[in-house]
Amino acid sequence: MKNQVSIVKSVKSRKILLSFFVGGLLTACGSADTPDNAVNWVPLLLAIVLILLLGGALVYLIQSGKFKTWCVAGINAGKWKFQQSRLQRQKKTIKEEREDLMGELGKKAWEAKVHHPSYNETYLELVAFGNQITTRKEESAALENELKQVIDSRENVAAEYSQQIDDLKSSQKDVSKKLDRSKSEHAKLQKEFGQVNKQLDKTHAQIEENEGQLTEILASELPDKDSKAAALSNEIIAIRASLADDAGRIPDLENEISKLEVEQQPFEDQISRLTEQILTVEKNQEEALVPLDQRIADLKEGIQSTKSEVDDLKEKMKPIIQSLGPLVESARPESEVLTELYLKIDAVRANLGALIQEHDIVTTRLETGDQDEARNFYIMAGGILILVILIVVLLIVALG
Repeated sequence: MKNQVSIVKSVKSRKILLSFFVGGLLTACGSADTPDNAVNWVPLLLAIVLILLLGGALVYLIQSGKFKTWCVAGINAGKWKFQQSRLQRQKKTIKEEREDLMGELGKKAWEAKVHHPSYNETYLELVAFGNQITTRKEESAALENELKQVIDSRENVAAEYSQQIDDLKSSQKDVSKKLDRSKSEHAKLQKEFGQVNKQLDKTHAQIEENEGQLTEILASELPDKDSKAAALSNEIIAIRASLADDAGRIPDLENEISKLEVEQQPFEDQISRLTEQILTVEKNQEEALVPLDQRIADLKEGIQSTKSEVDDLKEKMKPIIQSLGPLVESARPESEVLTELYLKIDAVRANLGALIQEHDIVTTRLETGDQDEARNFYIMAGGILILVILIVVLLIVALG
């Protein structure tokens, strides 16, 4: 052991001296001017020296048997550490699988109501939670049944009022059609009345014009004034007859227009009454539906509340059911439902035991192995790697 320590110290001192030596040579190389494409001899010589030193060290280590001993110790240590890490991961995976099986065992034992005196306290605690859940579910079912009844009642009430409103609107539409027809006829008669009055005015003007012409003819000395006067008189008589006919239509038109105006007022009054009735029914519908809508909202809130309570109770049961698994596994009550899980748990336990045993063997090998020799291997490997890199760099500088 002391010899190994002294060897390590001597190697370290040689490395320190070598680093100073190499640093000085590299500084000298950096300060020296060399022509382009010329070989830089100083780094080349230094690389050769390092190659000789590396070769000498390897020859010494191989001849002394330390190279083989250190390599075996280092490789074994690395292999065992890798095995230890792999086994640790496998142990973790199998333990998680075992925990899952325990959880499933507790869940199935509770669902199948597999009872055993050894876990009576835990089982009774779950029974208490189960009773609370059953009570909440019954309350929720009762609320849902009442909700359905209230919704049906609301639909019936809404349908009844909607039918009343539809009937009133239908009646209002019929009356509106009658009123529109009456107003249309009234407008038509008003137009006709205006046209007749306009024709009367035109006829009066024509008579006055013809009478003026007749007066002028009678006062004239025309040879045929008698015939002209007679013709104009006949025309005036015909126009007066037309005037009488048109004037006779005025009372009839006024009478028909008056009748339509009298007829329209009841229609308008009836439409107003129907509008008021519709508004009243709509208000009554709203007043009738408000308490039903409020009851529906309260019932929905109550149902949601009971469902939330059930969910909370189930969440509280989960860790208890999880803890029931190991208790059931320990007691092993007979149950066809649990037999398959028992076998799976036994298989997992056997696998875990084998892994633990293998892990302990690997750990023992690591602990009982020669740690100093393994450490020397890594120091040697690191030193060789550094020297190789340094040699390559020097060769690149020398030949570059």
